Amino acid sequence: MAISILQDGGILENLLCELGRLVLFLLLTLAIIVAQLFGFDPAPIIAARDAIATADCP
Repeated sequence: MAISILQDGGILENLLCELGRLVLFLLLTLAIIVAQLFGFDPAPIIAARDAIATADCP
């Protein structure tokens, strides 16, 4: 049986999903830091970051 690379649930799909989540998590963390520096309420950004952190990849 061949390893599924490009099909649903394949290795490549999961890797890209996890990398995308990591990039979004880091960008939102940076946005939280910038929001705090400029005195904005980072609560909505924190909620978005937490939602991405707990979301499952397909």
